[in-house]
Amino acid sequence: MEFVVLETGIFPDRTTLAEALAALPACHTVRRPVMPSSQDDEEGWDRLLQALLAADRIVVV
Repeated sequence: MEFVVLETGIFPDRTTLAEALAALPACHTVRRPVMPSSQDDEEGWDRLLQALLAADRIVVV
């Protein structure tokens, strides 16, 4: 199963979420795409969208 993790910083308990993701069995893939630094970065947003669409689960931390 492929997980995509969006590092937003909006949750104060992100340490617990990070530990849970690190404890996933090796058969799972965890990807952390880089959030575009600008609203005008169309290529960056396209890459992020492709990663989200390919994911089985999306985790926001």
